[in-house]
Amino acid sequence: MEAFPNAFLGVMTPPQEYEDAPKEKRGSRFDWLYDRVAVSGKMEEKVSGRLGLPTELWLRLRSEKNHEKRAALICLVTAAFAARRIATTVGDEVGGWFWLPPKSLWQPWAVAGLDHVLTRVQGASVVWGG
Repeated sequence: MEAFPNAFLGVMTPPQEYEDAPKEKRGSRFDWLYDRVAVSGKMEEKVSGRLGLPTELWLRLRSEKNHEKRAALICLVTAAFAARRIATTVGDEVGGWFWLPPKSLWQPWAVAGLDHVLTRVQGASVVWGG
């Protein structure tokens, strides 16, 4: 199973916010997205009831400052969606698959963007989750 934390957070970010994300320094985009989705409590509000994860995890998501630990926490939430069989998987047999939040949590711009890419990439597919 492969997680992609930037994409995981990005698909849940409204378009006007996503367009303002930093485009330079490595890691800055992820931390910026993390602050808007995890630290803000938006992710917890949308997904905590579906995953049954302990309150301690949500507290840690909101308070963690270390970049690597933040990424690990998003990987943990990704794994929880996969374990519940409600994650969305994207990819193909050759390049592999990665897991994202369920489609119901995606912003419309992200769904449209993925649909556009799938029409252009031979053999790629998506298995929508919850």
